[in-house]
Amino acid sequence: MSLERTFHPDEAAHGKQIVIQNGVYRCSVSWYNRGAYATYEIHVPGHTRVLFHKGNTEADSLGCVLIGESFGELNGKTAVLNSKGGFEEFMSLVNGIPDFYMEVSGR
Repeated sequence: MSLERTFHPDEAAHGKQIVIQNGVYRCSVSWYNRGAYATYEIHVPGHTRVLFHKGNTEADSLGCVLIGESFGELNGKTAVLNSKGGFEEFMSLVNGIPDFYMEVSGR
């Protein structure tokens, strides 16, 4: 499961509701500085440092993709739950792959 931050029309400089639009994106090995762990960067034109990382609610992201095990609610907000477990599973599935492509559709 994943969760992305949504933005109000005047909230973000990019002017979009979501950062990742329909399309194919290259993802490459990276490092999440705030969390101090390995991850993957999603190369989104016009944006820097869009990552996959741990987190539960939109407030845990500035536009990155949060990964979890299931959808639910946390403190009255939509959330992905067991983010640590979901992120660890994701990383084990892509372990050793320096780059991959992600296709986003249905937006």
